Amino acid sequence: IANGKNVTIQNCKVTDCGYGGITTGYARCVSTHKYSEYITIDNCIVTDHPSAGISIGSNAGPFTLTNNICERIKTPHYADSTREYAGFGIQVSGKSSSLMASGTISGNTCSDNGFEGIILKKYVDGITIENNTITGHNFDQDGAGIFFYHWGHPEYNQNHIIRNNTLTGNIRGIVGYYASNSTIEGNTISTDAGVFHPEQGAIKLDGCNNMEVKDNTIGCDGIGISVVYCCLLYTSDAADELDGV
Repeated sequence: IANGKNVTIQNCKVTDCGYGGITTGYARCVSTHKYSEYITIDNCIVTDHPSAGISIGSNAGPFTLTNNICERIKTPHYADSTREYAGFGIQVSGKSSSLMASGTISGNTCSDNGFEGIILKKYVDGITIENNTITGHNFDQDGAGIFFYHWGHPEYNQNHIIRNNTLTGNIRGIVGYYASNSTIEGNTISTDAGVFHPEQGAIKLDGCNNMEVKDNTIGCDGIGISVVYCCLLYTSDAADELDGV
C-alpha cells in the first residue's frame, strides 16, 4: 500500500513471505501524496516472515491496528553477525516532523519475534498502545516487548499512552528512548533474559523527559525500573511488585 489513504485490511492471513507480511508506506515517483494515512489493519494473522510483520511507514495522522496476531518474525541480524536476530511484530513511523503518525494499537498478540514486539520508530505523536499481549522477545541482546524512540529528538516521540498490556518472557519489557510527555500505566510485566545476562530493565527510560510511570506490576530477572539520563520524571508505583530498581 504505497501513498494509500482510507485503506482497510481485515481478516487476512499472511504467512511465510520472502520479506514481510503487511506494509504501508510511500512510492517516490508515483504521486505528490507521498505518505499513507487512515490505515486500518484488523483481525489479521501475520506469521513466519524474515523481517516485518505489520509495518506502518511514512504515515501522517491516525491509523488503527487491532486484534492482529504477529508471530515468529525473525532472521539473523543483517548488520552485525555477533547479534542473534532481527525482526519485529508491529512497527510504526511517521513521515516527517510536520506529518506525524498518531493512532491506536490495541488487542494485538505479538510473540516470539526476533527483536521486538511493537516498535514506534520515529515521528510519532499521540499513540495509544493498550490491551496487547507481547511475549517471547529474548532472541537478541537488545530485544524488548514495546520500544518507542526517535534518536536525539524526544519532541518527535511524545504523548503516548501505554497501558494495560501484558508483557512476559521478553528480555526487556517497555523501553522509552528519547521520548517525552508519555504515560506507562497498568501494565503487567515479567522478563526473561534467555541466554543473555539478566541485567536489563522491565521498564527502561533513557533520554526521556516528563514521563509518568504508575500502577504497573513487575516481576523480573533483571532491574525493575531503570532510568538513565532522564529529567522531570514522575512515578507513582506504590502498588508495583519490584524485584529491583
